Amino acid sequence: MAFQNIAKEDILKTIKNRSQKTTMKSILDAGGEGAIWRHDPGNWNASVWPNPGARAPKQIVIKTSGTVINTLIKLKKTSAISHKTGDNIVFKIGGIQAVKFEQTGRLTDASGKSVPESTVTKMQETGSAWVFKRAIQDNATWSKWEDIKADDKTYSVLQDIWMKIGKVQGPDDGWIENFYKQNKALLAKIGRPAFTEFCRGSDYTFPGMKGSGDTFMDWIESKVKKSGGWGLDYAKKDSWNPADIWLIQNEDKWRKLLDDQMKTIVATPGSTVSNLHQLNAMFRTLFKAKQVFGVSLKKVSGNTAKAVEVNADEKFFLDLEDMCMNFDKAKCSLGRKTTKDGEVTMETQDSRFYIKNGNTTYNFQIKANTSTSFSGLKYEATEEGAAAARLGKATVKFVMDLLKSYGLTFQTSESSYPNTPESFLAEWDSYKKRLTRLQSKGVDLGGVGGVEEALDNLLFVFGTEPHVANSKLQQICWLDTVLSLKKADIDKFGTDLVFLAKKEGRDYGPFLKIY
Repeated sequence: MAFQNIAKEDILKTIKNRSQKTTMKSILDAGGEGAIWRHDPGNWNASVWPNPGARAPKQIVIKTSGTVINTLIKLKKTSAISHKTGDNIVFKIGGIQAVKFEQTGRLTDASGKSVPESTVTKMQETGSAWVFKRAIQDNATWSKWEDIKADDKTYSVLQDIWMKIGKVQGPDDGWIENFYKQNKALLAKIGRPAFTEFCRGSDYTFPGMKGSGDTFMDWIESKVKKSGGWGLDYAKKDSWNPADIWLIQNEDKWRKLLDDQMKTIVATPGSTVSNLHQLNAMFRTLFKAKQVFGVSLKKVSGNTAKAVEVNADEKFFLDLEDMCMNFDKAKCSLGRKTTKDGEVTMETQDSRFYIKNGNTTYNFQIKANTSTSFSGLKYEATEEGAAAARLGKATVKFVMDLLKSYGLTFQTSESSYPNTPESFLAEWDSYKKRLTRLQSKGVDLGGVGGVEEALDNLLFVFGTEPHVANSKLQQICWLDTVLSLKKADIDKFGTDLVFLAKKEGRDYGPFLKIY
């Protein structure tokens, strides 16, 4: 059975021995009022104590946050601890019942619901912004990450961010250490400019900062959209600049200047590129002057964080233009599998397109925008290796523009592809030719014996999960289109695709990447 939330009172009420109940209560109390406890009824159903085992009481496993685990570890001088290993700690209550507390693999709120990844990202990025504010504007200093946790003025707000945005306790020590590394890299790169605004968005506002709906993030997101009046055409701000937070001086002054300058341009269908380059030139000037400074954040994977300026000057662009990576391989898995519900579907819902740059591999996952219904494709890259990191999505519009620059066309609408067994059968021969070409070019078709088996699998899945088969046909067509290029052009296309995912190049705004 799966782990589920359990109240402290429900843990304690089954313990009849007064001494053992007192010990257990002191442990749970140490976790704090907001601590969330989770148990697996298949391991212990919370109806009997000690937990029945074949020869002796069976160990009880309770999951909680890493923050609570670290608090419990500090009890070692006053409690009977059997041992602790990494993110786990075992108490032996009354010398009889072993209770293992271990860090949960996912964040869950008090109701037992998993905290969405997007919410976790908001918490982490807002936490980074707060630590930057404390270091730069308040001149706070820390010689090690533990000092942030000991600094009540800093740590109490981090706790509030976790509770207000995610409704959970935290942050865990791993994130505090991450904030420390990020901040150290930032200060080494830019020092302590006189920033007056530290903003991520409207989810949490620091004292003295602009409020909900009026942050710089809110403002710039509205301006770069087609309806924003600047002659641009972005659905989301991230398609232009992946900055997660903004550090700003004289915000009202620069808002007015940017708005005045961009409103004077002539917005025509053909002027979008020139308007974009004009905006980027202004942002590069403000970025270099540390007036409007965007920062893109990735979780630090090594002992120290790196801080690199992206799209900030002409040398950066020239270095990009001189770089050429190499197409490595592609995979379009067309085998079948049975889901836990007994349905037959494709072995994977995605395809892969690999680009190599020296010892670094960029793994592009090409899949539907949604896994549960018909939709177009999205293109998201992960940088593999020691510093593995998800780079982000390549903007679909830019991917299509890139294809056009090579004289290629690709239909982005799912309605352009078969969506029933009958419509697929009508185009059977066309897809047979495409798959034969892909196979001849070394594309891995996954767990199938050949093209005919792949086609049979697609036909079968059109009867069980037609949206999955439809997406696979889009992926087949995309790969067949790209791989129709000459080898040198495939390499160049792959290089450009990496830059699109990393938001690097003249069409993107400047930012500092901390990773």
